[in-house]
Amino acid sequence: MSRAALLDLLSRLISSHEALDGPNVEIIRVVVDDLPAIRPTVEAAVRYAGGMMLDAAVLETPFPPGSDDALRAAIEVYLSVERPGAAAPLTFAAAGGGLMNVQIAGREPDSASQAETELAGLAAALFHRDLPRSELVVVSYTEDVLDIYGRRAAWELVSRGLCDPKIGYGSARTIVVLVEASTIDTPRHGAHRSGLTHALSQGRAIRRNAPEDLAAQASLLAASAAPLLFLGAGFARSSRLPLGNELRDEAMRRQLGSQTLSGEELSRAYYRWALSTERLPSFETRLGEQRFVESVTLENVVRIEERVSDGLPRTLTDFRATHDRRVNSPGPAVRDLRRLLESPRGLVIATVNFDETVERHHPDLVKVFADDKQFERAAAYIADYREGLVQKVPLLKLHGTISREETCLISDNSIGLGLSADKRAALESAVAGIDSRRCVYVGASMRDADITPILHGPPFDVVLDERWVLPVPEPTIEEFARVRQGRWQRQEALDLQGRLITESADDFIAALAAHWPR
Repeated sequence: MSRAALLDLLSRLISSHEALDGPNVEIIRVVVDDLPAIRPTVEAAVRYAGGMMLDAAVLETPFPPGSDDALRAAIEVYLSVERPGAAAPLTFAAAGGGLMNVQIAGREPDSASQAETELAGLAAALFHRDLPRSELVVVSYTEDVLDIYGRRAAWELVSRGLCDPKIGYGSARTIVVLVEASTIDTPRHGAHRSGLTHALSQGRAIRRNAPEDLAAQASLLAASAAPLLFLGAGFARSSRLPLGNELRDEAMRRQLGSQTLSGEELSRAYYRWALSTERLPSFETRLGEQRFVESVTLENVVRIEERVSDGLPRTLTDFRATHDRRVNSPGPAVRDLRRLLESPRGLVIATVNFDETVERHHPDLVKVFADDKQFERAAAYIADYREGLVQKVPLLKLHGTISREETCLISDNSIGLGLSADKRAALESAVAGIDSRRCVYVGASMRDADITPILHGPPFDVVLDERWVLPVPEPTIEEFARVRQGRWQRQEALDLQGRLITESADDFIAALAAHWPR
């Protein structure tokens, strides 16, 4: 855990608390990946700021309860976990002596069940007599001991239930809910208005912008002349298509013959297997296991897969099967994109996604460029499009399209060759003729080895005024932005945080469509 990241987070939390003005209680949700490592420092900082910390893992029952009926009702409703075929209602029960117990399914939690103990501890922490006595309160619990139903129930409580205006929190003005989760669940933790506010993940301090920022950014971008939209995996996720890391992990499990491994354990097992079977390239052998685990990508794994594959890699054919099942049910981002395509105002779309959701559902509004032959004409088409001579929005599929699998660039062997001259010319045509071109990366990780170096060079490094749309920004975006930072400072322009739109592709495209001129 980075000490600087932790201290930065604590400083922001305490500053936010001290700046509060008004009667409303602020609920701040923070997701961390190693609660035991930071607990002593957090507790010390909270005490120094005059607050208190209540930890679900160590809180004992029976406990001295609070008295707010609305809070009690919210806890009982939201933490009554419903599973298929079974319900586990959580209730409070008098224990004598003015104390209260937590019961699950009519009994006290089984001490052998970490999940029940954690939920009971969370309930007791939130309904504890001491909570409304302090202006600053930190309540902590861990998701990792809960099943998916318990995780959803607890998150619903802290993101929605606690926000009920009927709840009286006494003297409390800021309640920080510290949630330990080994990985950030983007659909849940990254939801609009009900997602996390801050996170500590892999040594990084992550801060999401205020929900109100979405409308302001969408309005600004909608007013831009001839914007460039760069659609990444987060956009495809709207249509329930797998992300690159999911495809990577599935490919590693398939080659290992194990469906139980995940996370770092999976990457380490894969590295050792590839090394022992002499499938690991020499340069990755020299990098070593730890560096491989930290940086392994889908492209790395497919390159190893290609060494023993006849024909197309299994990863690609499996993705096509999933795609073909889901392409006829597009997600909200694909549907809302039509509003932009109907009044494009010079809009150009580029993507590294293989899927065909956009062209399948808007064939009358886009002109697809996917193979080398098509890209020979792309730059000239974009020039004509800018002049108003053609109407369809250019859709530049830089890594190919799934219905023609031979066009798909999916491994380091193909991507490592770099972007072709015609594809580069098409991108240059897309930003030509204006001193500053707004570019929005929607769900893009900025780690495509053939494209990122080009974006760091002329004319893109000077012309592009960039924004990134991701609920939780990835480290690779920060690495990309470090190269831009000097220019931003010289121009007194926005820093990276001001360029982040920390929302899903669905929420962003919907907001952009709502502000798009008709």
